[in-house]
Amino acid sequence: MKKLFLVAIIAIFSLQSNFAQDISFGVTGGLFLGSADLEIAGFDIGNISNDLDVLDGGGFYIGLLADVEIIGDFHVQPELLYANIGGESAFVIPVMAKYYVAESFNLQAGPQFDFITDVPAIIKEAINTFGFSMAVGAGYDITEKISVQAKYSFGLNDRIDSSINDLLDGFGGILTPSLKTNILHAGVVYKF
Repeated sequence: MKKLFLVAIIAIFSLQSNFAQDISFGVTGGLFLGSADLEIAGFDIGNISNDLDVLDGGGFYIGLLADVEIIGDFHVQPELLYANIGGESAFVIPVMAKYYVAESFNLQAGPQFDFITDVPAIIKEAINTFGFSMAVGAGYDITEKISVQAKYSFGLNDRIDSSINDLLDGFGGILTPSLKTNILHAGVVYKF
C-alpha cells in the first residue's frame, strides 16, 4: 500500500509539471484536532481513551506545501505535515484540489493520508498506523504570500488492525470493533 501511495504522489507531481502554469511553495502551521470514534457490534462507544491521543486529541501541525496552478482558478495543493497531538506524532499528507470561487476565496477537496509514528506500546498491535480520509476545506488569501485555511477530513479506513478483527471473528462477528478517525486542522500559510 505504501509503494502504491508513493507511485501516486510521484505521478501527481509529474502530471502537475506538465500542465502547471505557476507553482509556489510555502510553509504552514496551526491547530490540529483529531476525533476517533469506536464502534462495537454496530453500537457507537464514543470517543476512545487517552491511550490514543494521536488519534483523539488536540495539538499543532507544521509542514510544507506546494500550490500548483493547473488552469485558471483550479489549483492542486499537496502538503506534507508533521502533527504533534498530546506528545505523540503523526505525518499527514493532504492532496487538495482547490477552486477559487472568488478572487481570494477557495474551496478545497481531496484525499488525505496519515501515518501514526508514535503509538503507545499498550495498543501498538491493535492499531493500523496508516489512515485514508476524504478532506474538504476552504482557504482565504489575505495577501499574495499569506493565507488562512481550514480542512476537515472524514476517515474512510478502519484503524483497528485486521488481526484483531480476525481474532474476534470466532464470536460470530458480534464483537468486531471499528475505529474511524476524523481530523480538523486550521492554520496559516506563508508562500515564498
